Amino acid sequence: MRNGAIVFDAVVHAMDFREQQMINDASRMGKASMKGFLDFTGINGQQVSYAGIENPPEYEWANKKLFDESDTDFAVVQPIPAFGVFKDGMAPVRIAYEIAQTKPDRYFFCGAVDPLYQGLNGAMEEMERQVKEMGAVSIKFYQAQTIRNWWSADDEKIAYPLFEKAIELGIKTVQFHKGLPIGPTQRVEHLRPNDLQQAAYDFPQLNFAMHHFGDPYIDEAINIASRFSNIYMIMPLWFNQYFVAPRAMTELLGKALLHVGADRICYGTDAWLWPNVQSYIDILDNFKMPEDLQEGYGYPDVTEEMKKKIFGLNYAKALGIDLDAKARAIGLIK
Repeated sequence: MRNGAIVFDAVVHAMDFREQQMINDASRMGKASMKGFLDFTGINGQQVSYAGIENPPEYEWANKKLFDESDTDFAVVQPIPAFGVFKDGMAPVRIAYEIAQTKPDRYFFCGAVDPLYQGLNGAMEEMERQVKEMGAVSIKFYQAQTIRNWWSADDEKIAYPLFEKAIELGIKTVQFHKGLPIGPTQRVEHLRPNDLQQAAYDFPQLNFAMHHFGDPYIDEAINIASRFSNIYMIMPLWFNQYFVAPRAMTELLGKALLHVGADRICYGTDAWLWPNVQSYIDILDNFKMPEDLQEGYGYPDVTEEMKKKIFGLNYAKALGIDLDAKARAIGLIK
């Protein structure tokens, strides 16, 4: 815990860029793009793990970084089903599940499917297997598979059956990678958040988690989330870019807090390519909205109550998890 707040990391990834994962040159360009992003973010003291783009993390090391060397209490291990670029996806389901099983009292497993590469029926069957046999608490989607191959969340023939299946399985939140395409292998416009509007409207009983603030479609993402109470904004890469451009990231968070509010913004790190998780907890815990941004833009200051929500309560609510009960079970609270 951190100052009374339960720290629930919304998204950690076990990446797999090994040669056996490569499909074609697009795969290698994707790996090179990730290395370039590590180069970009690895400034101003931020730790990056270049080993993480050569091999998946060793499970003991990953657990040490997350639970022994930081104040993290719980985390969701999320696959990345980019099957058009990597054979088993950029972060394979199998590896995510195996890591989650190393500490089942601290980890939650998120499933992942893709209707283009598994077929719609195959994707729904895999969703059922991941929920019933692997205990998935959510399902992750990555829509921009290749530069010519993608799908939309408001496609009533492809996407809506997946959402209906999620509801049938008791899933409360589906998750979408938005913005930040993998190098030149995908079109950025295929990862715009705009398609979540109709989906959120047509499925008010389902929550939609939007990762990365939709960067570079940040204003659109904030506008959309401000109008749909079942859309949540997940913070991964905000912290990584905070080291590069702290003022810009401060303004981004301020704008989201002003228009969306503190009830649907969720802490997440994208560890383990960035392994110093404690530094991100420190950033959020010590965060203050500068007075000039409060006065000039109307951005709210970040109170301790707001931080508790962002650190874990919001995400737990979206997933339907009783975070206090989980914390009591491992002795964090009485």
